[in-house]
Amino acid sequence: MSDNCFHCLESVPKGFNATVEIDGKAQPMCCIGCQTVAENIVAQGMTDYYKFRTVRSGKVEQLVPEQLELIKSYDNEDIQDEFISATNDLSEVLLTVEGITCAACAWLIEKQLLNLKAIKRVDVNTSTNRAMIQWDKSVTPLSQIITSLHEIGYKAYPFQADLEANQKQQAAKAYIRRLGVAGLMTMQVMMFAFAMYFGMFSGMEENFEQYFRWISLVLASPVILYSALPFLTNAINGLKAKQLNMDLPVSLAIFGAYGASCYATLMSVGEVYFESICMFTFLLLLGKYLEFRARLKASEFTANLQKLLPLTARIINSDNQESIIAAKKLKLGDVVLIKAGETIPADGVVIKGKTTVDEAMMTGEHQPVNKFISHQVYAGTINHDGVISIEINK
Repeated sequence: MSDNCFHCLESVPKGFNATVEIDGKAQPMCCIGCQTVAENIVAQGMTDYYKFRTVRSGKVEQLVPEQLELIKSYDNEDIQDEFISATNDLSEVLLTVEGITCAACAWLIEKQLLNLKAIKRVDVNTSTNRAMIQWDKSVTPLSQIITSLHEIGYKAYPFQADLEANQKQQAAKAYIRRLGVAGLMTMQVMMFAFAMYFGMFSGMEENFEQYFRWISLVLASPVILYSALPFLTNAINGLKAKQLNMDLPVSLAIFGAYGASCYATLMSVGEVYFESICMFTFLLLLGKYLEFRARLKASEFTANLQKLLPLTARIINSDNQESIIAAKKLKLGDVVLIKAGETIPADGVVIKGKTTVDEAMMTGEHQPVNKFISHQVYAGTINHDGVISIEINK
């Protein structure tokens, strides 16, 4: 018998002799978790997963009662408002799925979820480790979907889409599109401009020179009317607000030169400056994009702090009973119980217990900080090794 677990390919501990029959052959398992997952895969008739996987599976961990309670809390309507959207009569959720290593994992997840009758669609993205699921939540709760994934060895939890980050990504894509149009058209217009610079049209019939001017006009128009449009929009908005901004002289230069060049082309007089305004627009857009990227990186720290905040919090009521609520529902004076390894959901002061807290995300200091009664703790930091109760004070 092999010394490695057939499921996760890790070493089998001495004295542990669990096996699972896969395709008629008893295969060794290294722990109860791997054994349970392998049995579920066999029971669902999905043993082809082991034939087609290209990377070993992750180590499987058994769910403890606290984890089961947290998964169950995802069925709370207040909590679901954060990450579930409705499409017609179906609900849609984006889950982060840990342990996806290859296309075989995506196949296994899709097969497992589609066995649930309420699931209508499953799309697994192996590059982002996320799964988009559409289902009827009145038939199957979200907790059952997450538990179903854990049965085959994948830890899943809702992905909180950051609206601000999505907007910035859209802005970045718009910059790139405008840059692409400006750069491509600038190269084409410059080919004709170089010919004019070096007098290659001298001796050429006037009709041919006018023909090339019209081509330059056609090629430059997308740059001015699409790529340079934000400069004009910002300038107009500034004038409406009775403010002068840097986009005003830029717009006057670009659109003034474009208008003069169009007139010269139409009337067959003077000079044209299509190549100059195209290059000017391209360089300005490039500078704007680099500035945007620098501001984006500077704002990532704050955004990352927000993403670290948990969706749920475990509060203690006046009868000393625990209950899980949406973290956004916390208010001043609430008492929150935080166990080892959990993320602190809001700023507060320790009123019971002692622990160490990882504040690296705030201070950069990798050493945990000791926390006792009356010490302040901060949202997004991680409770290390103790159980504490805090009172929300901010």
